[in-house]
Amino acid sequence: LIGQLLERGYTIASIRELFDAWEKGQGLAHVLGLDEAIRGTAQPEAVATLGFDELQAIFKNRVSRSPMHRMAYSRDWSPRQRNAQDLPDLVVIPHSTDEVVQLVQIALKYNLPVTPFAGGTGMGGGVAAWKGGIMVETKGFNQIHEIDVENFSVTVGTGITLWTLNEQLARHGLWLPHQPDSKRACTVGASIGCDNDSTFGIRYGK
Repeated sequence: LIGQLLERGYTIASIRELFDAWEKGQGLAHVLGLDEAIRGTAQPEAVATLGFDELQAIFKNRVSRSPMHRMAYSRDWSPRQRNAQDLPDLVVIPHSTDEVVQLVQIALKYNLPVTPFAGGTGMGGGVAAWKGGIMVETKGFNQIHEIDVENFSVTVGTGITLWTLNEQLARHGLWLPHQPDSKRACTVGASIGCDNDSTFGIRYGK
């Protein structure tokens, strides 16, 4: 998005002013010609508002409908058309399984799609909220629950990064042989979800 603005001749200072205005609901989407695209992906405003109110009662400042946050969680590294804008209606950051359960119950109540967001480094467009709804940030689940050295296994939260996990495994002489260039941001859950066969899968197995 910022690249598009720079191409149109905006300066960094003027871009900051635009985002400030957008945060106040003053029409950055109109400036960029995105109104139609946003209307096409977002849920009806009343429905999203009801969902937001209930989620805010649970998540406090860990739920947002800020245009800035919606834009930040709208894409990964996959090729996209320049005018493609698949914005979620809401962004939520849960920290426990119980919170996810409550989130999904509210989503079901208002028929809001739910999309998980991990490192945002995928190349398949899996994080694109093309039907709007709730974007769920998973990096709050970054705990290591168990390292079983004897059985060469580890139990972790879905949001732990490959880099962080391997730093801890190295203390036990172990290694998860999946080392993409995005390893500092890429998460274990996303790697499993994308059915990655690991960088060194031919030698060490999947």
